Amino acid sequence: MQKFSSERIWIICGFLFLGTVLNYLDRQVLSLTAEKIIREYHLTNESFGYLLAAFRHSYAILQIGGGWLVDRFGPRIIYPVAVAVWSSAGMLSGVAGSVGSLSACRALLGAAEAFNWPCALKVTQRLVPAGMRAFANGLFNSGMAAGAVLAPLIITVLTLRFGFRAAFVVTGALGFVWLSGWLAITRRNGESLGGTPASVRASLAPLGSILLNGDFGN
Repeated sequence: MQKFSSERIWIICGFLFLGTVLNYLDRQVLSLTAEKIIREYHLTNESFGYLLAAFRHSYAILQIGGGWLVDRFGPRIIYPVAVAVWSSAGMLSGVAGSVGSLSACRALLGAAEAFNWPCALKVTQRLVPAGMRAFANGLFNSGMAAGAVLAPLIITVLTLRFGFRAAFVVTGALGFVWLSGWLAITRRNGESLGGTPASVRASLAPLGSILLNGDFGN
């Protein structure tokens, strides 16, 4: 397994933090522009709730299967693909011409964003020494709070200045800026972030044990 320098490890952890910030930024655009979207698409509160649910349902489903895919193919591949997909979904939300297409974009966004945590945790497991892993995990997880704080500021300014569609497009485009940096910083050490071949049956065995025996960590 290739080794990363300490400096490179913490640069990568910084990218995990920024990726988590973008994850929260992109998902909050819909909620922060809700009033304008409801008016634009002539929605009721109930139908707007379905838009929110499209994200949540796909996110929940991929949280389960996403971990296996990250184990199998590794975060070097899965993470940039996920960011590219969720960034594209965010940008496409800004040009959606119907409620149906907007709902599809939200479902795609949720499915792709579900990979953020499995990927980030796998990166810290592979690269960060055990004694510093809790700090590394806390660092990238703090991106949730940072994203929640920054989202109202960034999205409100974009919406007031350029319209709610621009808020989707600009925040989504930021993901591709992150993507270019991630690919550059991990280019020479891809082996360390590769996958581990495993059958679906072997991977599902621990889940089956938990469900059958009630072993929920108590």
